[in-house]
Amino acid sequence: MKKLLTVLLALMLVFALSLSLVACDNGGNDDGSNNGGNNDGGNGGNDGGNGGNDGGNDGNDGGNDGNDGGDAVVDINMSGLLFVDDTYTYGMQFGNNTVKFVSKYDSADDEIQEVAYTVEGNVVTIDFNETQVSSYALVDGKLVITTTDDGDEYSSELTPVGDYVVDENGISGAFTMEMGGAVVTYTFADGKITMHVEVLETTQTQVMPYTASNGVLTMRRVVEITVEDDSFEYQGEQFKKTEFGLLLSYEQYVAAELDTAVTVEFFVQATQSWWSDEGQGKITVYGQDYDGGYFAYELACTEEDAAKLVPGTAIRVFGYKGEWSGEVEIMDGTFEFVEGDETYTAGALDVTEYLGTDELINYQNMYVAFNGLTVVASQDADKNDVAFIYKWDGSGQRGDDIYFKATDGENVYTFVLESYLTNSESEVYLAAEALEIGDVINMEGFLYWYEGAQPHIVSITTADAGVEEK
Repeated sequence: MKKLLTVLLALMLVFALSLSLVACDNGGNDDGSNNGGNNDGGNGGNDGGNGGNDGGNDGNDGGNDGNDGGDAVVDINMSGLLFVDDTYTYGMQFGNNTVKFVSKYDSADDEIQEVAYTVEGNVVTIDFNETQVSSYALVDGKLVITTTDDGDEYSSELTPVGDYVVDENGISGAFTMEMGGAVVTYTFADGKITMHVEVLETTQTQVMPYTASNGVLTMRRVVEITVEDDSFEYQGEQFKKTEFGLLLSYEQYVAAELDTAVTVEFFVQATQSWWSDEGQGKITVYGQDYDGGYFAYELACTEEDAAKLVPGTAIRVFGYKGEWSGEVEIMDGTFEFVEGDETYTAGALDVTEYLGTDELINYQNMYVAFNGLTVVASQDADKNDVAFIYKWDGSGQRGDDIYFKATDGENVYTFVLESYLTNSESEVYLAAEALEIGDVINMEGFLYWYEGAQPHIVSITTADAGVEEK
């Protein structure tokens, strides 16, 4: 689908130069919808969709009825991703009666354009407040439209389809052309040009007002979008209503304010065990992309989908950025699977040198390693010195979380085996139970935070042997 959209987008740009009929400005918008999977639940629920985010607030936000009994003022508050790949993102976001187009190519800064829109019934009209004047004429049985733009001239030849009229006072009827494997049909009627583009199974329709007289065609850059069931089609993609906004990069996610809705994509690195809370399935996910780590706490999830969340799987998550005792996480979230074959499992990044420094938090939630640390005594519930304890205060039993302490020679740090992540029969759990005070060990795990670093450990090896303790 992405390849089809790439072709379609390229065609749209060509059409913009030739006829200026393309409604989406080449300053699109970056991310918010998506490609795959349907997932319900979470905060207001979002559900997957082919190229859209859904969920969030339900329905159109109501407005004020006019004082004279006119139609209610409505704001659709919708977002969607039109296209994204490794080098290019393009999409749009509606809200506060302004649609924001954002595009980004490679490492360039975002290009943002904001355009006002109006809503009448379920039709959203985006008016770019720009006009394009072109000449037209019937030449050898074809409609030839010639546009001059900043000194450059572009011409297109359109073949009539069925009955038509072309004279100096106007145009009516349907006309078609082929370009790059796409079939484009323009219909002139009732003061509007309707353009339909078809590339294989991907189609797109746009409508623009126009006037035609004395052989001159004057077009206004306008998009009309019909919203049905809290979704709309644009550029061959189906967008669904969302309150979560556009897809964020890791840098943008870090910069986002707490308690705000966020949309991110990452690769699953590990999960805690799935469970059901009064019929609502939940799962906690440790994630990472190529830039940083994520902790998604209790995502709404079916048991069937939980089984698919294997390491390396790409998912798109919708939720709220929160913080609990220093741990930054995504709360009240839902997710959907990202289509495609790309997978990624992160290698453990050695952050031993950052222990005890302010820099360590920059690696929060990433898969990391700590090497050459020495196990020191913890105290159990009876105040005895031991190598590890069950539960944070030593009051637990086998099967509960394991806590132990280790030092780099300067400071002492606490490490945890989260029992929902590494159960009592796992190799690392058995290795932790075999620890003795004074052991020198290497560890790998996820850099969780609780009033300071408190990593969730998934591997323990002896520093000299370099093999998992049994």
